[in-house]
Amino acid sequence: MDPRDFPVSPALALERLDAPVRREDLDGDNWPVTWADDDALYAAYGDGWGCRPLRPETKRNTGLVRLREGPTECTGEEVDCPWFGAGAEDPNLKGCGLLAVDGVLYHFLRYQVRNPAGGPRLQVGSRLICGGAARLAKFADALMQRQTDALVVTEGDQSRIARYARGWGPERPHGTASLAKTLVGAMGLLVAGADGRLAVEDPASRYVPAWAGDALRAGITVGQLATHTSGLEDAEEAGLPHDQLPGWKGRFWRRDPDPFTIARDEARMVTAPGTQFQYSNPGNAMLGYCITASLRGSPTADLRALLRDRLLRPIGVDDSEWSIGYGAPTVLDGLALYATWGGGAFTAPATVAVGRFLLQGGCWGGETVVDPAWVRRFLTEAGNPRPQRVGGKPEPANGLALWLNVDLTWPELPRDAILGAGAGHQLLLVIPSLDLVVVRYGARLAPGGDYWPSVDEHVLAPLGAAIG
Repeated sequence: MDPRDFPVSPALALERLDAPVRREDLDGDNWPVTWADDDALYAAYGDGWGCRPLRPETKRNTGLVRLREGPTECTGEEVDCPWFGAGAEDPNLKGCGLLAVDGVLYHFLRYQVRNPAGGPRLQVGSRLICGGAARLAKFADALMQRQTDALVVTEGDQSRIARYARGWGPERPHGTASLAKTLVGAMGLLVAGADGRLAVEDPASRYVPAWAGDALRAGITVGQLATHTSGLEDAEEAGLPHDQLPGWKGRFWRRDPDPFTIARDEARMVTAPGTQFQYSNPGNAMLGYCITASLRGSPTADLRALLRDRLLRPIGVDDSEWSIGYGAPTVLDGLALYATWGGGAFTAPATVAVGRFLLQGGCWGGETVVDPAWVRRFLTEAGNPRPQRVGGKPEPANGLALWLNVDLTWPELPRDAILGAGAGHQLLLVIPSLDLVVVRYGARLAPGGDYWPSVDEHVLAPLGAAIG
């Protein structure tokens, strides 16, 4: 076949590159494009940057971008796909076709190697990769409409979704509310326990001398404080706002004189230790007290130093990305005590890093940060009483300051899914079997709706459908 047998099309003639032509990628090629059912265009590229910074180290053999709006208002964002090497690496895999069908994006790659005789590369095969990029994008679109400030989804070490509302971004810490119970309390217990400072089975009175002579409190263990089975009453009442709560409960939240003294001396015992689930912020406060007391004489004498030096810096989280304890410790009994029940602020990437640390079994960059045996213990049920499941959708099983899917409370997700959660639906979801981490920060998903049904309806069930 001779190209000269075909007439030249005047409609396709391109005499010069000026105003009618808009070129954004400086060195990409191929650019197959498809229209997906989320009403966006998806384009693959080869040997280029897509929407990433124009630096040599960020160039890729192949990548994907999502394009929205019309030609004059077009915006683009990177859609992460598996890593196939840096730009022009050998072997060279480039996208040569895209097709979106029923929410699945099919990406066809050509596979070339260098010609040992010189000249053009040799094409030696092709591959097809599929991803629910459109389904995941639709999940993210819906969640961003529900007062979401930050949403990040990672699979392995690849970012699948990174969305931020106006005024938010990856560098801005977000309030955690009770997600601090996981990020601060659980991680503090994990590291201190792995370092041999205390054990889950230890009586709390070993670290809280004031409880040693109390018939009920002397029976509380460290693990019961972490699993909300200590018997200590919560500092809540009839759904009242914290600033309207009477008595010791209101003073706990106002930190008047300080929440640890109130949790230790005034919070009532409403059940015998270890007999019943009773969600308790004061109980979690005393978990922080026990962890801190166990650190006496160590190089990391308080929770902030412990988390900073033994966990967060080793996994690449900068000090500017997080804070705890409402910004300052309470000094009591010679201890610098930081809140574990709330009062934290973490960036979404820092929260993702904690999730990936758990997902990788306590390792980071090929190095062991925390004994994997302790991490495995945190990702399984602690053998304590579960929440009373009366009517409606049941609460998940309670682990060591984590929520667990061991009995498929969330049927859309695998049994090994674990969740950290705080008021306003601040969420950290880790699914080891899928190598998946999801972080959501924002305001309440459904104002007026029940907490756990809202999580399932707007986050867990749609996510399960998107990745299923």
